[in-house]
Amino acid sequence: MPTKAQVWVFEAIGEMRNRLPFPLLGLDSDNGSEFITHHLVSYCEQHQLTFTRSRPGRKNDGCYLEGKNWTIVRRLAGYGRYERDDACKCLNDL
Repeated sequence: MPTKAQVWVFEAIGEMRNRLPFPLLGLDSDNGSEFITHHLVSYCEQHQLTFTRSRPGRKNDGCYLEGKNWTIVRRLAGYGRYERDDACKCLNDL
């Protein structure tokens, strides 16, 4: 996503739902306020999706995902901030 703005988040969720070979039943987010917003909770309620989050104070609850990020994305792209449209497309393709 170009940014964490709700328009991009909702578009990405919609694209993901269309690509999945099964129905999406819920979302599980990190504890950060950038992930947990009233808009996202409302979106989940409107689309009948269960919304859960990691345990408070347990930032490593998503360790398996973070491990996968290291294996694939972080090893190739690093931790830099990529803001241009072409960089976003390259990361999405990756």
